[in-house]
Amino acid sequence: MQLSEPIFNIYDTFLLAAAFMSALFVLLILFTKNQHRLSSYFLAGFFLTQVGIPIHLLIQYGEAFRPLVLETSPNLYFAFELAIWLEGPMLLFYIRTLLYKKMPLNRMYYLVFVPAICYAIYLYLYFYAHDASGKLAFILNQHDWVDQLIKRSFSFLREALRVLFGVLSLIEIRAATKQIQANYSDLEQIDIRWIKLLVVAFTAVRVWILSHVVLGLFFPAVGLDLLNQMGIFGNILNFALITSLMFLSLQRSVRVDGALVPEESKPKNRDFQADDALVQRIETQMKTDKPYLMHQLTLDQLSDKLGIQSRQLSETINRHFKTNFCEFVNAYRIEEAKSILSNPNKAHMTMIDVSEVCGFNSKATYNTFFKKLVKLTPTQYKKEQLNKAAS
Repeated sequence: MQLSEPIFNIYDTFLLAAAFMSALFVLLILFTKNQHRLSSYFLAGFFLTQVGIPIHLLIQYGEAFRPLVLETSPNLYFAFELAIWLEGPMLLFYIRTLLYKKMPLNRMYYLVFVPAICYAIYLYLYFYAHDASGKLAFILNQHDWVDQLIKRSFSFLREALRVLFGVLSLIEIRAATKQIQANYSDLEQIDIRWIKLLVVAFTAVRVWILSHVVLGLFFPAVGLDLLNQMGIFGNILNFALITSLMFLSLQRSVRVDGALVPEESKPKNRDFQADDALVQRIETQMKTDKPYLMHQLTLDQLSDKLGIQSRQLSETINRHFKTNFCEFVNAYRIEEAKSILSNPNKAHMTMIDVSEVCGFNSKATYNTFFKKLVKLTPTQYKKEQLNKAAS
C-alpha cells in the first residue's frame, strides 16, 4: 500500500471522529470533579453509546473494517450493536436527572431497558451460542427467510424505539417547561430551551434514519445508491448533533441540574371556586407592594408574602386568573412598563433601563411579553404614547 493511498474514506472518518470525541467526552465527565452528579453519569452512558454506534456501523458497512473483524473474531461483529438499543433510555434518563432533584425510579422506568435485554437474549441464542462456522453463516446471511424476517423486524423496531425515546424525552421537557412557568417569573432562571432544541434535532435525525430503514426493508426498488446516500447523510447529521450536545451540555447543565421537583399528578377539582377574599389579597399585594419588581420572584416567595400555601396560590392563579404564574407576574411587569413608557418625564430611559426597573432580567423576555400582550413593540408603544401626549 502506498503512503498516498487513503485507508478510510471521508464518511468513515466522520464515524471515527464521532466515536473518538465521544470517548474523550466520557473521560472528561468521569474525571472532572464538578461533573459528579447523577445526570452526568447518565450523560456519560449516553456518550458511551455514541462510541459503540459508530464502531458498529463501521464494522457493518466499512470496507476497511468488515474484513478485518471477520478475520480477527466473528464475536466482534455484533458486539457494539447493543449501544443502539441503549441510546434512547440513556437520553431519557439524562433528561429526567438533569431537570429534577430526585428522579423517582420505580419499576415502570426500568421497562425502558426491556427491548435491549430482549435483543441481547436473541443475539445470544441465534449468534453467540453457535460455533465459529454458525456465526459466519449468520453474518453472511445464509439463514432461511424466517431468520431474515426476524432480523429485519428487529432493525425496524430498533429504529422506531429510538424515535419513540426522542418523543418521550420531548414530553418530559414539555412537562418541565410547564412546571417552570408555574413556579418562576423569570424563564432565564432555568433555561431548558437548549435541551429541547437538541432533543428535537436528535429525534429528527432518528426519524431520518428510520425512514432509511423503512425504505430499505419495504421499498428496495428505490435503489442502493439512494439508500447509501441517506445513510451517509444521517451519519453526518449525527456527528453534528453529538458535537453540539457535547459543548452545550457542559456550558448549560450546571444552571439546570436538579432545579425542579417532580410534582404529584392530582386530578383537577372541576368544582373549584376561588376564595374572593384571597383573590382580593393577591390583587392588592401585586398593586401595592409590587413584588413583581423582584427580578427572580418565585411562586414560593409570593405565597410566603401572602401567608398561604404555594399550591393554593398556584391553583388560584391557574383557575381564577386563567394563566400560569410566569404570565401572571409578567403581565404586571408589562403594565408597569406601559406606565413608564407613556410618561413624558421618563422618556430619557432606555429600553434596557425600563426592562430592568420593571423586574425583567432579559431584554429579550421583556420584548417577547410586551409584544404578546400589547401587540406592539416597546419602542412602537412609547412613540405612540408620546405622540398622543404631545398632541
